[in-house]
Order: sequence, then structure tokens, then C-alpha cells
Amino acid sequence: MRLQLSCSDRCVSFSCFTFTVLLLLLICHIGQILGQKSDSAVAVVENTDGGGDEEEEVTVDEEEGEGDLEVVQPTDEWQTLKQGAAVPAGSHVRLNLQTGQREVRLGEEQLKYWTQRSTG
Repeated sequence: MRLQLSCSDRCVSFSCFTFTVLLLLLICHIGQILGQKSDSAVAVVENTDGGGDEEEEVTVDEEEGEGDLEVVQPTDEWQTLKQGAAVPAGSHVRLNLQTGQREVRLGEEQLKYWTQRSTG
């Protein structure tokens, strides 16, 4: 005895498979979102004075070392970056595989600007 599936049985089977795949993708996506670290932080400060509903200004210190970064001034030549140095936006950074050091130079837009400015 041969079992034959009609078109409606195959469509239901395909729909269940599609639904299952989409459900798994959704679960993976939600898991990825929940696993991401946030770049911002919230500090909750409790009022220990019991002063009521008064609004007070609270200052939160940034992480140590962020404000003390030395900003590198890249040139058209590759130069070695010091540990913890800040790089201006638009600069090109590479890892020298022979020395293991990070290197920086001016980006393409910056090079165009400086060459036009020096010749103009």
C-alpha cells in the first residue's frame, strides 16, 4: 500500500517547516540582542537624606584614562602608535604583522585635503 500526499498535505508540511525555521531565526536574533553589551551606562543614585521629591544634579565621572589620551597627528607616512593613543576619525590604521605594532597614517580624504592645500 502506497501512501500518497496530496498538494494540501505538502503545503501544510512546507508551511510548518518554514514556520519552524523562522521561529528559530527569531529566537537566535533575540538571544543576540540580549547578549550585546551597551555602550552607555545608567547610574542609579539613592536619596539617603530622605529629602523628598527635590531634584538634584548628580555628576558621574567617566572611566579612568579616557580623558587622558594622547591624540596622534598622522602624516602621509605610516607611523607607530603608542599604547592607548587616540586616533583622529578618518585615519587609516593597520597592524604590522612583522613587528606586531599598530600603525597609523592620514586617510584618503585627509591626504587629498593636505596635498591640495600645500600645492594651492
